[in-house]
Amino acid sequence: MKILEEQVQQLRADAESVGISLDGMPHGSGGKKTKWESLVIQLADCEHDLMKEMSALWSKTMEANTYIGQIRSAQYQDILVRRYLKDQRWEQISYEMHISWQHCFRVHGRALTELEKILQDNNKM
Repeated sequence: MKILEEQVQQLRADAESVGISLDGMPHGSGGKKTKWESLVIQLADCEHDLMKEMSALWSKTMEANTYIGQIRSAQYQDILVRRYLKDQRWEQISYEMHISWQHCFRVHGRALTELEKILQDNNKM
């Protein structure tokens, strides 16, 4: 997704550097496809691909959140959400949860074990 975001930014910069107006209004060229039009088409394609990827990522995030929410321990849920959904570093997690770094890893391991059981139960259905 990061690569697509960079492509969109680069195409936007290229389009603006050659004077393409990205205001959404049609600007005709007499039926002949110009370099600028090709650039705008590439930009639209990249933006479309990026939106599809973002939608898929959102769907997977919601699915992960649903499974994590089935864990009975609030502490286990908290550590998994912070690590995998909020992308926090271990140092930040242990600091904000007021636990040692080592304990953070122990709790994380237990949380993953619980999550694995939930995933196995859901796959049996």
